[in-house]
Amino acid sequence: MITGAEVLVASGRSRTSVWINNGLIEALGESPLSSTVSDYEVVNASGLTLTAGLVDIQVNGGARCNLWEVTGKAELQGLCRLMAEHGVTTFLPTLITDSVDRLCELKSGLVEAGVASPEQMSPENSEIIARMPGFHLEGPFLSPQRPGVHPVEHIVPPDSEKLSRLVDETVLLVTLAPEEDKDGASIKWLRERGVKVSAGHTNADYEEAKQAFDAGIRLATHLFNAMPGIHHRDPGIITAALLDRRVTCCLIADGLHLAPAMVDLIFRMKAVEKVVLVTDIAYVGTADGGLVGSSITLDEAVRNLVRWGICSFDQAIQMATINPASAVGLGDRLGSLDPGKLADLVLWQEQELKVNSVISGGRSLAPAP
Repeated sequence: MITGAEVLVASGRSRTSVWINNGLIEALGESPLSSTVSDYEVVNASGLTLTAGLVDIQVNGGARCNLWEVTGKAELQGLCRLMAEHGVTTFLPTLITDSVDRLCELKSGLVEAGVASPEQMSPENSEIIARMPGFHLEGPFLSPQRPGVHPVEHIVPPDSEKLSRLVDETVLLVTLAPEEDKDGASIKWLRERGVKVSAGHTNADYEEAKQAFDAGIRLATHLFNAMPGIHHRDPGIITAALLDRRVTCCLIADGLHLAPAMVDLIFRMKAVEKVVLVTDIAYVGTADGGLVGSSITLDEAVRNLVRWGICSFDQAIQMATINPASAVGLGDRLGSLDPGKLADLVLWQEQELKVNSVISGGRSLAPAP
């Protein structure tokens, strides 16, 4: 039982107790549902703020783990520790463009190392540091005109043969360039299998983007980056995403991929419900000022939005918890402090906007450095 903290719940803030049983949030309030108070270990979190664990749906690696190469279990566990140190209790390992054969090889190796296994979402798995419930495939179905760091020689249009080889139950999210899916068949194929589709690395014009959103795309991957800019006579996909109330915009709030003023613009246009903070963190990162993935962590993105004066701490947390969880179909299991959800939690020193400690499946992890 966690007591004494300021608790962020959907309806606002409450100084209430959070009861945890068998890795799940059992109840919020003065007493548990199924046992007596004496059966619970008490954690006094006075002076701290309690939120759901952060959820990052675009993670390419970290300083000691490169998901663009063959990755062992030790390196993957190191990445999980890095995520947890920064308050991220769930993330999607993200694979960028390569040959289909190579992507299948990388996926297979990561599955062997534990990614997307049923145990990843088990409330009582004592080995979980940060959950990896499935993959984000960022390519190879992108625009050759907007590759970013993706190798152009491996960018291909989507079709059922390639999709069938790459996409299975381990894949939760696919980023593609919608204009490369000429008849919308690939978007339909993915949606029929429950895979979420995001528009990214795209050269789509305004009408092509509208058609894609009508076909069921509900996300935009790192908005503004690897997309044509807004022009007053050629509004493009960015304007379409900002104006469509159905579309959630993902953004990298590191001050390099997007200037703070552009983050503010997105937030004002979409409101808190339709923004997702991502890191796109990578082994290479933003070395020498180049946009090769990022070097930001998700708690840093939360800090940036608050310190830039764009939104409140509570709003930034929503964009890093329930919004991304819901965007990839996990909102019923995590992302908020509702009874019945996984007990993945973060205690914050709110004044400093710093992670104090992390709880995964009801277990306290090592304090953040």
